[in-house]
Amino acid sequence: MNDKSGKNLPANERLRKVLDLCEAELKIIAENLSYTQFRLRGLQEYIRQRREVERELEG
Repeated sequence: MNDKSGKNLPANERLRKVLDLCEAELKIIAENLSYTQFRLRGLQEYIRQRREVERELEG
């Protein structure tokens, strides 16, 4: 990995850059997971309500 001048970066600086990229990716994954969990809770509530209506119609 090179810096802007084209010189090789020391190993610890390369590692820091890789870790920064990993951290950014993990933040995106966490945001997507939160959204997915939100959507799943909404779907579960929809199914619950749907079953309740079906029971009322049957009974």
